Amino acid sequence: MIQMNVKNISIIFKFLSLGVVIMAAVFWTGAEVETRSKDNDEQTMIGGAIWTQIVLTIGLIISTVVDDHIQPFVEGYFLFTAMLLLIVTGLILIKIEFKKMRRRQQIPSADQVISTERSSSHHVRPNTVDRTYLAIGALCLLSGVFTLVDFIFLSLSYTLF
Repeated sequence: MIQMNVKNISIIFKFLSLGVVIMAAVFWTGAEVETRSKDNDEQTMIGGAIWTQIVLTIGLIISTVVDDHIQPFVEGYFLFTAMLLLIVTGLILIKIEFKKMRRRQQIPSADQVISTERSSSHHVRPNTVDRTYLAIGALCLLSGVFTLVDFIFLSLSYTLF
């Protein structure tokens, strides 16, 4: 009975994390990447975090639903690495976007005026994309927190029961 409740609660946390990661993926695909010069490394980090978490979480959900008993160490490893990847990605994105917002609030230089004119020709406001990447960072962070709670809950349930 207790093991069944642990399983159900774990699935709920995995679905919450998966839903939040899918929301981040929706923001990422709608961010109109070609209108803003982004580092390829940043795009790789975001895409890697999102797609890794989608595949990993679906795999953990399937193994839980079909009663394929994964060793607690293996499941803990996957949850810990997922949590670490999501939280680090979220923190990096939020830090980068806050730095850019802080720079943008200062007196605009000639380069910034020219870049604003170029981005207005693409019909995209620069702040829109910044908010999108800030939202992606916040969603990655939230999904990482859900995964952390799942990790803590499962590790406590294996030690207590």
